[in-house]
Amino acid sequence: MKQGAADDDNFNILDAIKTELDGIIPNLKFSEMSFEFLTNFVVEKGFVLSPTELRQFFCIRIKNCFKSLEDDIKVTYELAEKQALKKQEMFPEENFNLRDEINALLVDVIPRVKFSIIDNTFLTDFGVANGIISEEQADHIFDTRGNEKFVVPIYTLL
Repeated sequence: MKQGAADDDNFNILDAIKTELDGIIPNLKFSEMSFEFLTNFVVEKGFVLSPTELRQFFCIRIKNCFKSLEDDIKVTYELAEKQALKKQEMFPEENFNLRDEINALLVDVIPRVKFSIIDNTFLTDFGVANGIISEEQADHIFDTRGNEKFVVPIYTLL
């Protein structure tokens, strides 16, 4: 309705919808939405999930035993990656670093991952390849398997 009434050529319907939804958005539980809906609608429309919301999404996946810990990590990473790419598209920056942006979004997720119970191949092929952990960290995780004190501090933003 606003778009039809607007005389301004710069009117942005998505921004108008976001403004209308400002009072509703804080009450939405993004963490309980499906991965497909979040990536194909929520993130695609420019809504941003905070690191806390990504952590909640990850924790709900683990709690509900969707598939495997590896799958939950991968899906959460893909959601953060999609969001980072959308942010770059919406707000182009000359020095944009995708890996740094993804790591910043996952800052509340990664400390909750029990790397010591993850398959070594997944750690190398996915974790190291995507900069979640370093190759050295991946090599030493299994030296301390069962030592839960080591699980949380291994994450550093690479």
